[in-house]
Amino acid sequence: MEPNQANDQGTTTAPALPELWDEQRLADYLGVGLRFVRRLCEEGRIRFILVARHRRFDPADVAAYIEAEKRGPDGDQAPVPRFSPATKRRPGRPIGSGRFGNTRTGIR
Repeated sequence: MEPNQANDQGTTTAPALPELWDEQRLADYLGVGLRFVRRLCEEGRIRFILVARHRRFDPADVAAYIEAEKRGPDGDQAPVPRFSPATKRRPGRPIGSGRFGNTRTGIR
């Protein structure tokens, strides 16, 4: 029977929906931490569905993310450098070691 098609009793059947994964299940599947999964979402690198205020992931979208991230000798995508020269910190004193102490935490 086709999705959303009437059966003999006149009722319609809904299409089968995929099981959605939560952040923890995705993290376990990818072998990474929750923080990395949340960063993927914030950067827009993986699709997700908001259910109330909770992120859920369609396994098909996870497969698409994995396929897009594949790197290798096939030449389809070059490896992405971990840090670009523009984002490297110059050597020098550590952050917060100035005369006012660490202004981020308020510690002197």
